Amino acid sequence: MKIQSYFTSNIKKGVVHLIVLLIAIKIITITAASLPARTWDIYTIWVCLFAYYMHSLVFLPILIKKKNLKKYVLLTIVSFLIFTFAIIWFEAKRSSLITHHFDGTPSDPFDFFLNPQRIIGGLLVSLLVCIPFSILSLLYYVLIINKEERKELLSMKYAELSLNTILFISLFLLVFTNSSTIEYGIKNILELVVFTMFFYINTFVYTPIVLKTRNIFKYTLCNLISFAFIITLTGMIYGWYFIKITKPLGNHMQIIIFFLTTVILSFIYGYVRLKLKNNERLFHLKIGAKESELQLLKSQVNPHFLFNTLNTLYATALGEQATKTAESTAKLANLLRYMQNDIHKDFILLKNEISYLQDYIIIQKLRCAIEPEITTTFDNVTNQSISPGLLIPFVENAFKYGIDPSKKSELSISIICNENTIHFTCINSYNEDFKVHQTEEGFGIGIKNAQQRLQLVYPNKHTFEILKENNTFSVKLTITTKAL
Repeated sequence: MKIQSYFTSNIKKGVVHLIVLLIAIKIITITAASLPARTWDIYTIWVCLFAYYMHSLVFLPILIKKKNLKKYVLLTIVSFLIFTFAIIWFEAKRSSLITHHFDGTPSDPFDFFLNPQRIIGGLLVSLLVCIPFSILSLLYYVLIINKEERKELLSMKYAELSLNTILFISLFLLVFTNSSTIEYGIKNILELVVFTMFFYINTFVYTPIVLKTRNIFKYTLCNLISFAFIITLTGMIYGWYFIKITKPLGNHMQIIIFFLTTVILSFIYGYVRLKLKNNERLFHLKIGAKESELQLLKSQVNPHFLFNTLNTLYATALGEQATKTAESTAKLANLLRYMQNDIHKDFILLKNEISYLQDYIIIQKLRCAIEPEITTTFDNVTNQSISPGLLIPFVENAFKYGIDPSKKSELSISIICNENTIHFTCINSYNEDFKVHQTEEGFGIGIKNAQQRLQLVYPNKHTFEILKENNTFSVKLTITTKAL
């Protein structure tokens, strides 16, 4: 048995809970060393821990699972006020233990608790702590939910934007509150903005370029240009008149370290982001392919019964000397046998696909009172392979929307192979006044599904063009494939 099999979801949740509790116990142990006045700090820690679990296990599920924003906001505000005033009371109790009045009598906790400055200060501190507190709570929630819920959470609309916004605001508050003076605070905020801009430029612009083109030189050049801009902007920040800092033009080594760290983190973020997007796109394409295959399966009937029935009709037609009907019945049997056997394979010989197209064309010509003028060109198709059922939607589309059974129409189909490349062209006459009957709909998987299959089977190995002009509809498709 593999080691991973022992780590069930319940065990993983238990480990996460244990880590959080051990951290809380460690903090409480350190605080308890300064008894008795610091006893109330222990109560504060327990209240914060309780609030943490309330937000993670009760409030966040209301927001994420039940999608009830109003209830989440209301509960969060009420609990925020309750916990804040509870902590202010604990601080007042602690202050009353270490202070006395001028006459020597002990202080009363209400002397501190009802102080407006303490109330306003407590609320401001709680607001500053609220954002990192919420981020840690969200991360904790993501860790304890199951895999399916985690995927659903990360795929929610605006999830990425919300997380990035919260992270930036947290960094903003952290940088500003840890600055010794207002001047240094402004300087640090401006530098944060500069590096944040570069972080997202590298994530959304530079990283996709290097991952798609593999052009490392271009990626390096873009980063060097960005580094020169960062040096210039840093010099401007230190040189602005309202920032009274006598420090010379930046610490270049510190800027280089920040720059390289930003490059690495943004590249990792961009790589993971593109990988997740591609996986999601591939997943939807596979779902589309499966749905197309399911539609084909639904259109089939019991093959033994159907083939036996077609053989009976074929024999009857021959007995009545209806050679055209017999031939058409045989072609229809070939088409159904193709759908039954070859359509489920990954690749088949191109010449078999062409044989399917020829049978389909013969059957479609039967419905035309005026036989259309059809020309076909097949060149060097012997050793090529193709995904089955890929070309028929375009020919089907030509007959359904372009070939008018009661008027003279034209259709040209060309398949020419050159080494490992298949060039397919389908050109048909097109009449805007020709309307398709509802009874003709439903056969084939459609051009849209064919395009999705091209992206799935031949990613970055095909070109596709549709052109409609001068009463002519044309499809041009080029596929890079492998010879069998």
